[in-house]
Amino acid sequence: MLRSCCLLHDVLWRVWEALLLSQSLVVFCPCVSLLSKVMTALASLIHPLVPTHDFRPYLTVYDQDLRAIEASLEKKLPGALLAGTNDPFIAEKLGRFVDILLIPAPQSDERIVLRSVIEAFPGVSGLKKLLSDLEKKQKDPFCVFLQHGESRYEPFVENWTEDIEKLILQHRSSQTKTVYTKNAFLHNHIGTITSNFLSPFHVCIRQFKQEALKFIPHPYRTMKEQLVGTDVWRVEDATYRHPEWLKYPFREGAAADLMYQFARSVHVERMVNQLREEVSRELTEMEVAWRITLGREQLMRLLPSDEQERTVIYKRILCMIEAEKKNGKDHASCTSKRLISKMEDHAKWILESISRCACLCKSKIC
Repeated sequence: MLRSCCLLHDVLWRVWEALLLSQSLVVFCPCVSLLSKVMTALASLIHPLVPTHDFRPYLTVYDQDLRAIEASLEKKLPGALLAGTNDPFIAEKLGRFVDILLIPAPQSDERIVLRSVIEAFPGVSGLKKLLSDLEKKQKDPFCVFLQHGESRYEPFVENWTEDIEKLILQHRSSQTKTVYTKNAFLHNHIGTITSNFLSPFHVCIRQFKQEALKFIPHPYRTMKEQLVGTDVWRVEDATYRHPEWLKYPFREGAAADLMYQFARSVHVERMVNQLREEVSRELTEMEVAWRITLGREQLMRLLPSDEQERTVIYKRILCMIEAEKKNGKDHASCTSKRLISKMEDHAKWILESISRCACLCKSKIC
């Protein structure tokens, strides 16, 4: 990882950003061993997150999915690709559609710090020339991140790059530490940066969970009703309105555009889905005990006064009874039997209250 970051230190933030936002990326390097190290490093670059990409560490012309991958990228179908190759033919084919990272072969003098730059995609002919130069091992090689879209250079990038440079130079000059220790330092630092970036999103999700479980109006409330309107847009809005949640180097709007894009990413969608599962599970655990002890008068006080809402809850209870009977068909526990019996009582009481409401309405009309 240290070797990979030394090569990429000026563009590492852009690679990190691409993985974070699930953007497709192709890595080309003529040296197979270096390519393998770079791809291994990229697989864990956004730890504790796991890249959502279709990970292809070594793509060749013999790969059966190559045509399907190319067609998918050309048509801009959903799904991100993270692929490595030492074949200029593949790099040229895929690089026409997605961002591509070009890395030269290792230098004989490891003390040489290679330049790394971000450039706009130069067209197919320009890409061919760059690939040809890399294979010829020119005297002044440098890493190039070729991007098809525009990347907004935000203030956090400067601190990010400076910190990485300091770590690399510090460990490059240190003769006492092993490569393993140096890699650990760098891995931990990038992991801390990623955790700092994720911090406001985690705070936001925790807050939504607390709100959802703080007040439950009645024991047959669903997760959707408790988390009404909670989606990636609500997450984005909450993180925007709470700048105090931000940590270094993302304070004071230093990564406003990146945070906005990430809030609508697959990773945040997963966070919201996990929140829904947790709230649903905890509601079930809390309400099982609640339903068993709930008497008629207390239930009537908790239920909404609207007849249609009561009908919805009545139907929901019938579905719950059927599901509980199905789950305990072979080995029903005492708790399950008590719960079914109590829910049947609740359904009966609610149906009676609905019938009374209907009778009252008819008498008023008459």
